[in-house]
Amino acid sequence: MTIIIIATVIASIIYFSAAFIHHCAASICRRHKAAIKSALLNKLAAMKSPELRKACTAAGIEWRNVRGKNKHLLVADMRAALMAIA
Repeated sequence: MTIIIIATVIASIIYFSAAFIHHCAASICRRHKAAIKSALLNKLAAMKSPELRKACTAAGIEWRNVRGKNKHLLVADMRAALMAIA
């Protein structure tokens, strides 16, 4: 009988330890993603249109003549498109 109790206690300790480790890892992952997104926003905010056009071309985003009549994508729209794929 005591073996069953001990086995149950050990199993519950393992279960709750695994749940706690998973929670901590998920929390770190969320903070890491937020930091990356913040850094990307800062970098995109500092970029001028030629740099944004190069980044869009590298990412496969169409920016030329998107609005018709040889009108290219606006800077804000290029930033939004790059953030959407990040």
